[in-house]
Amino acid sequence: MIDLNKEYTLSRQLLRSGTSIGANICESVRACNEIISILVCSLKTIDLNQKMQKH
Repeated sequence: MIDLNKEYTLSRQLLRSGTSIGANICESVRACNEIISILVCSLKTIDLNQKMQKH
């Protein structure tokens, strides 16, 4: 019974660590997407300002 309990505990810990890694990766991807969106918006603003200065 003790061995079965140890396996169950180990399995739960492994599952939690795996899902935690997945959650961290998802959060990192979201943060990168947000940064990219901000940079794209900034580049569009710079481009628009440069076009307006030429006229």
